[in-house]
Amino acid sequence: MRKNRFDKMCETYYEKVYRYVWVSTNSKERAEDITQEVFLIAYEKGRDFLEHEKPLAFLYTTAKNLVYESYRENKKCMVMEIHENAMVSQEEDLAEYICNQADKEIEVEPYVKEIIKSLSKDKQRLYELYYVEHKSMREIAKESGINEVTLRMRYVRLRKEIKARVKNMKLVY
Repeated sequence: MRKNRFDKMCETYYEKVYRYVWVSTNSKERAEDITQEVFLIAYEKGRDFLEHEKPLAFLYTTAKNLVYESYRENKKCMVMEIHENAMVSQEEDLAEYICNQADKEIEVEPYVKEIIKSLSKDKQRLYELYYVEHKSMREIAKESGINEVTLRMRYVRLRKEIKARVKNMKLVY
């Protein structure tokens, strides 16, 4: 008897719960997994679920909690992946790492000389110190007598300018 009632509830509510989870996750695979887990939890609750005053509310609440848990776990995995892949040294700080990752999007190798020549002498020197000589922001700031935060902003502007020049050249990056 219990199985028949549970099967009927599954048939009645499955599509609603699945749609709710799919909209929340925007992923078919995650929605399928989480929806299945929602009904597994409901099945394990047994009578508590079958006699619940509002079974759909129970399913939605369970789904919401599992979606949140999924986001938390996904976020932890992303952070761990960044730590595993980043291999950021003690000397290289996170801002420098992020800048380096952003730089990987710039595909200017065949046109580097042309682009660099088009920059002002100061910007050419900034480019050379960081990208050719591979000095850290801290070293460059110290050598130049510039505040490190100010220097970082100059590199942000330099990257934007280079990207704009690349885009004007109609290159793919």
